[in-house]
Amino acid sequence: MELNFGAGNNRMARERTLEICALNLAANPHPEGVYISILRRAQRYLVQARGTDYAKITTPHSVSSRPGTYTGRILIWTEIDLKRPWLDLTNEDELSPGLKRTISIPENARPNMRVFNYVFVEKNHRLYFESKNEFGERLGPNTAKSIFSKITSQELLGFDSPEVEVTIVPEVDAVERVLTLPRLRTLFIRVTLPNPDTASPAARKRVHDRLKKAKARQLEERYIKSTDAEQLEPTKEIQELAEVAAENGLVRGEGRDSDGKKVEVSTERYPKKFFVGTGEGGSLFSRLLAAFPSL
Repeated sequence: MELNFGAGNNRMARERTLEICALNLAANPHPEGVYISILRRAQRYLVQARGTDYAKITTPHSVSSRPGTYTGRILIWTEIDLKRPWLDLTNEDELSPGLKRTISIPENARPNMRVFNYVFVEKNHRLYFESKNEFGERLGPNTAKSIFSKITSQELLGFDSPEVEVTIVPEVDAVERVLTLPRLRTLFIRVTLPNPDTASPAARKRVHDRLKKAKARQLEERYIKSTDAEQLEPTKEIQELAEVAAENGLVRGEGRDSDGKKVEVSTERYPKKFFVGTGEGGSLFSRLLAAFPSL
């Protein structure tokens, strides 16, 4: 869905390139249509994004030219506690009760609005969102993950709703960066039951079958180097599990630099980024499609 601002709006576009990041949504169980059902239920709720910022999403709308693809918006604003004291900048003191009574803000109005478009592709349950919109405003991947984790949670939607794991889609070499940390001392891997029909089917299917056989939804493994070893040496099996976890969980490592100081990194530190020009069509979907026809 494209936002159209009138000519009188003073929010002139300052940036001509959009920065796009992606989230992977993994529902368990995941029958046909489950993701759109979850997002449509989730759009009813408001959640805390970060600090005094709150967020909600709009209803995902189907793209008629691309079945299984949906578009919507992430709305972010700042919540103000009107009962708290107000500052009078002129007097550098609390605003007088008389002036405070003159403040009138409609109940449905919220300040500091920011809007970020999203595109959801159902076949691979991946959600692309503007991490930098055309006005240069930013929505960090970790904040976006927090928003979607909260609005799709069972605590909010009810325990009849499927469990949803939200993962920041990392750069291709993110796992390698973690596993090749100098003097790797500890390695943590968390993987949530992946869909066996997505990328890297052989590796994912092995992990999928392993968890299904154990009737498990999630697997966590932690490796700590032995006292007589200089560093951990991840095996082929560990590397495979880490690759699956990169898009269906988390991989985190801790090492030591040349000065002996602790260095800790995770796959979430290296989000995959796409850059598209605002001239590539009139909506986020058309811009993504123009830049990445195989989307």
